[in-house]
Amino acid sequence: MIDNLKETGVLQKRSTSSTSSSSSSLSLSFLFQSKRITPTLVLSFKLLIIITFQTLQITYIKTQLFLSHLASHLLKMSTSINQAIFHQQQYRRIYNQTCGKMHSRWEYYILGSRVYEWLADHDPVYISNLMYEEITEAINEIFDIILALLDMLKSSSSLLSPIVYYANKFVSKTGIKHNQLFNLLLTSTIVTLKFWSESAPTNNKMIADIFEFPVHDVNVMERRFLCGVDYQLTCSQTEIDTFLSQINIHILRSNNNNNNNNNNNKCINNSVTSEIIGSTSTNSVACIQTHQCAHCK
Repeated sequence: MIDNLKETGVLQKRSTSSTSSSSSSLSLSFLFQSKRITPTLVLSFKLLIIITFQTLQITYIKTQLFLSHLASHLLKMSTSINQAIFHQQQYRRIYNQTCGKMHSRWEYYILGSRVYEWLADHDPVYISNLMYEEITEAINEIFDIILALLDMLKSSSSLLSPIVYYANKFVSKTGIKHNQLFNLLLTSTIVTLKFWSESAPTNNKMIADIFEFPVHDVNVMERRFLCGVDYQLTCSQTEIDTFLSQINIHILRSNNNNNNNNNNNKCINNSVTSEIIGSTSTNSVACIQTHQCAHCK
C-alpha cells in the first residue's frame, strides 16, 4: 500500500514536473506565436544597439577632433599674440635706445625739409596754422620710428634716403595730406627694405604686429604704393645723391624765407606729432591715397 502511495506520489511529481516544462515551452511558443517577441524583433533590437553604439563612437571621435582643432587654433592664437608682444617689446627697446640720435646729421635735416615741402605743396591749410618747428619735430619723430625699425631689422640707417626718395616719387603723382604722412613713409620703408636690404627678409606680419595694423591693410598699402611709383624701384646711389643735392640747394635758397615766415611767439604744440602719427591708426588703408591701376583693382 505504502509502495503504491509512493509510486503514486512519484508519478504525481513526475507528472507535475513534465506538466510545468510543457507549460513553459507552451508559453514561449505562445509568445512567439502571439508575435510579442519575434526573431525579427530581436534582430532589430540588436541592430539598434549596434547602430547606437557606432553613432556614439562617431560622435566621440568628432568631438575629440573638434576639441583638438580648437586647442590647435587657440595655441596658434596664443603664439601669434606672444609673438606680437615680443616684437613690440623688442621694437620699443630699440626705439628708446636710438630716438633722437640722428637729429644732428645734415642728411636727416635735408630729408626732413623735403617732407615738409610735401605738406607745403599739398596741404598748405594745415601748415599755415603751425610753426615750422612744430611740423619738423613731428617729421623727426616719424624718422626716429623708421630708423628704429631699420635697426631692428639689421638694416643700415642710410636706407632713410631711398625711403624718402621713393615716397617723393609717390607724392609727386598722388599728393599727400598730413594724416597720410606716417603710413606713406612706413609703406615706403617696407618696399625699400624688400628691394635694397640684404639682411633678414621683411615680414609684413611682424611690422603689422609692431604698429598694430591689420596685415591686410599693410599688404594693401604696399600694393597701392607700388602702383603709385609704377613699380619703378630701380635707382642708383648716384640718383640718390643727386636727389639729396637738389634738396640741399633748395634749402640754401629758401632757408631765410622759412625762418622769417615762421618766426613768431607761438609755443611748440606737442599734439602736432600725435596728430600726424596717431590719426593714421584708425584706418591705415585710407591714409595711403588710392592710385588706380590694373594691379590695384
